[in-house]
Amino acid sequence: MIKPQKGSVFDEKIYKAIINLDKNESFIMLVEWIGQSMVKNAMSSTLQKDDVMSRWLQGRTQELEELLGYIRNARTSYENMQETKPSGMI
Repeated sequence: MIKPQKGSVFDEKIYKAIINLDKNESFIMLVEWIGQSMVKNAMSSTLQKDDVMSRWLQGRTQELEELLGYIRNARTSYENMQETKPSGMI
């Protein structure tokens, strides 16, 4: 997953977009679905006998977990970015 870069204008816009969507019912449903997919992949990876497929599912689970964390922490991350901007940059 693409990691946020401190002070990146792109990441600031992504955080703001997520914040704007966080009350949208369709977005909420999508985030719930991503969470369910993450749990399903985690469970499948533990039951998988094929080592390669198990590791692939673990990687997929990790990506979904990071994405959910990015979404859940968007408001705090955005606010922190605003606080750390030099004066006159907001």
